[in-house]
Amino acid sequence: MATYLDILNSARAEYGATPLGATAVGENSGDALQGVQAAKKAIQHFIQDSFDIDATEKIEEVSTTVANGELTSPSDTWDSNVIKWIKYKKSGETSLLKMALISPEQAEDYKLKTFQSNDPQYWYVLGGKVYILPVPTQVYTLVVSYQQIVPYITASNITDTIVLPDSALLALQSGMYAYLRKADGDPEWQSYFKEFDSQKQKFFERNKHTYKRKGWNRFRMNYNYADRTL
Repeated sequence: MATYLDILNSARAEYGATPLGATAVGENSGDALQGVQAAKKAIQHFIQDSFDIDATEKIEEVSTTVANGELTSPSDTWDSNVIKWIKYKKSGETSLLKMALISPEQAEDYKLKTFQSNDPQYWYVLGGKVYILPVPTQVYTLVVSYQQIVPYITASNITDTIVLPDSALLALQSGMYAYLRKADGDPEWQSYFKEFDSQKQKFFERNKHTYKRKGWNRFRMNYNYADRTL
């Protein structure tokens, strides 16, 4: 999997610049600072025009804790506020069973109820964390469809693995290249930026085709920044 720094170095290589290492980026000055800013701007521009948050969708197994039913975070990019569904496989069943989303207020009432079994039935989000009801008496492995957070790029996280799919990497490289040329004072930078927009649009069109093939006709406009407010 590529990192943001990998794609930045690919963009730098387009005009013969030497690769930036993690140490140089950490100094956050000169070429490194210029590179971090180019990566940040490219990511921001890519996401702000995204009409489908599903580009950051991930399906992953997570585990409950026995103590309070909290789901363990699968990664730093986990966004517990944007979950599509949670399912689990009951013992003896061959298919996944979908759990019902309830509000924190409903959860308080449900905690007072007696359930026939402690198999996971409900989930809710409180304080950015996900909890399961009834509170399990054993560890359950659940399957969660959630959205990953697209980070606000800084020198400290530019070496992280890119959240967006591989099909977005060419567009991101074009964007970083355009912003690098602009920073260098290249009068032709806008033509490179148009190429960035073209590559970005191709990515969106490919995703739209995939969703239509799945029978999904509606698309959502949603901005999934790490520093967004809900």
